[in-house]
Amino acid sequence: MEGEDGEEQEEESVDGEDLDDDEEEDCEVEGESDPVELQAKTVANATSIWEHYKPRLLTNGARVAYLCSPHPTIIAHSEAHKDPMNNIAVEEFIKRVILPRRQIDDADPNVVLAQLVDKFWAERDDFVKKRGFFSRESIWITASDPTTVSYEWHKRYSLPATEVFGLSACLTCSLVLGCGQAERQWKAMKAQKTGKRTNLGSEKTKKQSVICAAFARQKNETQRKQAQRAGVLWSDEDFQYCKLDEYCQGDISEDIVIEPKRVFHAYLEDWEDVQFNSKGNDVHAARVSAKYEGLGFYDEDHDRTGKFREIDCAVLTKCVRTGPLKTTTQKAGNGLGYFYTVLGTYQGFDPVLKLECQSELLYDKFERYWDFFEMVIDYYDKYPDPDLKIVKKDAEEDDGGGKQPAEEGTDESSDDGDDRDDEASE
Repeated sequence: MEGEDGEEQEEESVDGEDLDDDEEEDCEVEGESDPVELQAKTVANATSIWEHYKPRLLTNGARVAYLCSPHPTIIAHSEAHKDPMNNIAVEEFIKRVILPRRQIDDADPNVVLAQLVDKFWAERDDFVKKRGFFSRESIWITASDPTTVSYEWHKRYSLPATEVFGLSACLTCSLVLGCGQAERQWKAMKAQKTGKRTNLGSEKTKKQSVICAAFARQKNETQRKQAQRAGVLWSDEDFQYCKLDEYCQGDISEDIVIEPKRVFHAYLEDWEDVQFNSKGNDVHAARVSAKYEGLGFYDEDHDRTGKFREIDCAVLTKCVRTGPLKTTTQKAGNGLGYFYTVLGTYQGFDPVLKLECQSELLYDKFERYWDFFEMVIDYYDKYPDPDLKIVKKDAEEDDGGGKQPAEEGTDESSDDGDDRDDEASE
C-alpha cells in the first residue's frame, strides 16, 4: 500500500540522522494517495456493476424508447453513440409487438417483418432530420420542453403521420404495465368486498372496482402533472442522488465521498481492559492484533517513528510490581497477573526472528494508555492516511477508555499467584 511505503521511508531516520525539510515533504507527498486515482477506482467499480446489470436493464423496449425520444438532447446523443444492439432491439420489438397486429394470413411473416423494420428506420430518419411531417418548427419547441411527456408528444404528432415509428414510440415511451397493474386492480377489487359487502356480486364488484381504479389513476395523473409543471420528470431526489440532470447527464465521479477502509478507536475500549493467567487467551490476542497491527506511531521523546507488527502484535506480558519493567497500567493479583501489550517495531526489526534473538533497541512493548494513543494520533497528524479514520476521545470524557497508570500501594506481586495459574486456568 502506498501509505505503508511512505512510512518505511520515514523510518530510515531512526539512527539520529534527521531528514531535511524538503525530503520530509517529498516523503509526505509520496505517502498520500492521489484523489484522482481514488475517483478512477470508484468509477471503475461503478462501471463494473453497471456492466453486470446492463443486460437486464437495457431491454428491447428501453432501447427503442431511447431511439424514439423527442427531446433534442437525447436525439443528438443517440446519433453520436450508435449501437448495433439498438438495431437488433428494434427488430425484436417489432417482431413481438407490432408484427402480430399487422400479420396477414397469406403473407410471409419474414417479409412483413422486413418491411416493418425498414419502414421504422425510414420514418425515424425523417424524425431525426426533421423532414416531411416533422419539418414543422412548432412541434420541436414543444419537444424541447423538459416537462413534455414523450408518449403524449408522439400520440399528437408522430402517430397520425407514421405507420410504424409512431406506434412503436407510443408503446415504448408510455408507462410500463406489468404485474403491478394487475395487483393494483386486485387491490381495488378487494377494497369493495369488505365487511358486509363480502357477498357482493361479481358484476357490481367489477363496475365499482373499475370506478375506484379510474379515480386512483386520475388522482395519480393529477399528481404527476403537478410534478411536471414544477420541472420534474421523476423526482428531484432521484437525479440529485445520481448527480444527473433531467436528461441523465452529469459526472458521477464528482464529489464522491470515499469511505476509509479502516477505523481506529484511539482509546482503550472496554473489552481490552482485562487480565488472564499465564496461558493467556488466543481470541483476545487476535482481537488486539486486529485493532493495532500495521499502524504507525511517533515517539516524540526519542523523535523516531515505528510501526506495530503486522501479524501477532499482541504479546502476553506479566505484571511486574517493582523494578525498571514495572507495570504502570495493570495491578497484579487475583491469581491472574498477565495482560497483553502491543509490540512496536523500528527500522531494522526482522519479523521472522524471535524477539529473544533481536536487539531490544529494535522493538518496544507498549502498555495501552493515553500516551500510547497520542503517539498514534501524532503519527497520522504528521503523515495522513486517507484509508484510515481515527476516532478520538478526550481524557476528560474518560469512562474507562484510555487507561491511566494504576495507583500504587495496593498492588500485590504477581509472583505470589504463579502457583495458582494452572488452578485458575482449570
